[in-house]
Amino acid sequence: MTNAADTLYLKAHVVEGIVKNVVVVSDAFTPTKGEYVTIGEYDSEGNLVESSLLRINGEVPSQEWVYSNGIFEKIEEVFSTRHLLRHLADIRYNKEVAGLETPDGRIATDRHSQSVLSSLYTIAKDRPDEMISFKGSEGFERVKASTLVAVADAVRAHVQLAYQAEHVVAQLIEKEEVRTKEAVTRAFNEAFYTKTEPV
Repeated sequence: MTNAADTLYLKAHVVEGIVKNVVVVSDAFTPTKGEYVTIGEYDSEGNLVESSLLRINGEVPSQEWVYSNGIFEKIEEVFSTRHLLRHLADIRYNKEVAGLETPDGRIATDRHSQSVLSSLYTIAKDRPDEMISFKGSEGFERVKASTLVAVADAVRAHVQLAYQAEHVVAQLIEKEEVRTKEAVTRAFNEAFYTKTEPV
């Protein structure tokens, strides 16, 4: 029973990261099993006061949504760890081979280009003054082998960063901190662009 002076809250009952139901409770409410996350508060006139958690993409969190790291997500579909790791590998591969923008132009980072640059890198280390012809995005170029060292280093760093981001997100998937494909994509982009290192 609530007292007229009690403040009323809209709370999500969360058990193991899944919203089991959404309830209206008062200050006197004593939680049972699980976590109760406040997603809104009612004012003295009975109107629900909007909060940052209340509407996600125009929707109020409800039963079977996922709650993780302070964020509610509508479950498009919760996937198994194996499926999420496969999705993550696809994201990493696409980022790895998408190319690299530099002030001097775009550098191809597909597997063939990585292989060619790796070979040229070896030549450049052994014979830095040798002139090499190669075909870039702007057509054929002839440069000293030593010039390609920086290009090969940039590609290696780009590819390594993609794998590092995959490693970070794989750890989150294994800990069940991300459970949807959308969350995997967001986590990968964040890890990639902030250069987050795995723990």
